[in-house]
Amino acid sequence: MHKNRIFVSALVLLAIAGSLGLLAPSHATAPSPLVVTNTYWYSENSTLLVSPGSNYTPLFVQFTSLENFTYLNASINLSYYSNSPFSYSYITGPNTYQRDYYNFSHVMAGESLTVYQFVNVAADAAQGVYEVELSVNASGVPGSINMPVSVSVLGTPQLTLVNYFTNPPVIYQGEKFIQFTAVVSNTGAGPGKNLQFSLSSSDFTVLTGAYRVAYLPSGSVANYTFLLDAHNVTGQSLLDFQMGPQAVSIPIYIHNYGSIKVSSSIPTLTSGATKLLETFNITNTGNKTLLDLNVHLLSPSVISIHISSSNPLGALTADNFTLAELKPGQKITVTYLVDVSSSAQTISYPAQLVAQWHLNNTREQFYSTYNFNETVSPTVIQQFTSSFTFTPLNIGVLLLILVLIIALIAVSARSRKIRKKLKAIPKEVPPSLIHKEIPEKAGDERKN
Repeated sequence: MHKNRIFVSALVLLAIAGSLGLLAPSHATAPSPLVVTNTYWYSENSTLLVSPGSNYTPLFVQFTSLENFTYLNASINLSYYSNSPFSYSYITGPNTYQRDYYNFSHVMAGESLTVYQFVNVAADAAQGVYEVELSVNASGVPGSINMPVSVSVLGTPQLTLVNYFTNPPVIYQGEKFIQFTAVVSNTGAGPGKNLQFSLSSSDFTVLTGAYRVAYLPSGSVANYTFLLDAHNVTGQSLLDFQMGPQAVSIPIYIHNYGSIKVSSSIPTLTSGATKLLETFNITNTGNKTLLDLNVHLLSPSVISIHISSSNPLGALTADNFTLAELKPGQKITVTYLVDVSSSAQTISYPAQLVAQWHLNNTREQFYSTYNFNETVSPTVIQQFTSSFTFTPLNIGVLLLILVLIIALIAVSARSRKIRKKLKAIPKEVPPSLIHKEIPEKAGDERKN
């Protein structure tokens, strides 16, 4: 029993000794001759985070020699792996894969040194931790000492469309100069750089160009306003808002404001004519009732609406026709009496008939314009004078005709005088056919 206790105790002691490594040789790997103790962007005490798209950003790497050995003529550089988002801002080293060498005459044991390089970060870099490599070449040291260095890209921006709104809030077909405002926030950990904000749509004409923002800090909120012209379409539409690398489709509804069809009957206009009747037929071709319909005739100054002398104040409203409502499919006839100035030229004058209305519960006023021509035709005398050209030959012919007309008038006048004189001479009584006895005369008289 006593021997067994001694054996068990010996096994326990051997196990303890083995666990402490007192009985077995040590196989621990030798520590690395150099160790990276710190990396940071911008400066040693900077709290800024690098973000995708950053250019010429200084990267600092601090390392320490642990061995009791002095490195002579040490050349140290940083290099990047092909799958990392980093690249050198400029190349001055012996090859295109490294930016520069830092040459130190000696690196003593326990000494800490810092090297840095200017780095470009790819614009599509994802948030994460990447590795670069610190390479050390020194006299008396075979080969290169390569150490992986972990570098973080944590300052990734995140653009968020917080809100959007339009002015006016309700948009109608064909509306002009609509304000669309997008409210954007950078909710990421890093600033956004070299961003572009733009707007496009197939149902709107975008009048404002793209916004180009060089720097959008983290946590900041910015408004971007665009001017739009709505096309003559109705229904659901989409605005494509591009904010940096992201695209957002925004639904916008374009409302119908109604439509009309106008036909006209315009009489022949001549200079100096009065009370000519112009007739317009207006039909509501839409699906909305037009309220407070006002129709105005806009004519050139030489063609005016006829005003009765008994009601001169009628000139104040003569060009306006008002109707309380015009239902879908309903047709009305609007007439105007017009006068034409005697100084009107024989040309076609552009004129317009403008219809204005409201929709139910809307303060906006909508309108439609009907364009037509009021043509002034020449009178008979104007046609003759316009067709006759005053050349020397034509003037001679005209004078000859005038002389002949005067001669005919003179001959006609003389003939009338002669006839008057002839009428004034008394007429002789013709001898009677009744037989009468002629008395005989004395012989002597007969002889004579």
